[in-house]
Amino acid sequence: MRDNVSDLIFTKTALHSASEMGMTRSDMENVIENLTNRNFYKSMTTNYNHKIWMDVYHGQTDEFVCTSFKEKQPW
Repeated sequence: MRDNVSDLIFTKTALHSASEMGMTRSDMENVIENLTNRNFYKSMTTNYNHKIWMDVYHGQTDEFVCTSFKEKQPW
């Protein structure tokens, strides 16, 4: 567990997706800092390695709803 959200390591995909939505790293960190257990959605394996698990949270900013820093589809 990291002590500070600014110590987080983001994947290139997360950084690229956030950038496409106009988010800075600081914006990403702010979303993460405000996540709670109520934002938990599911646990799943990564697309590239079925042995690596990750938790998925749905967070919200004032501008849009985001999931893993990708725009959430309305369907």
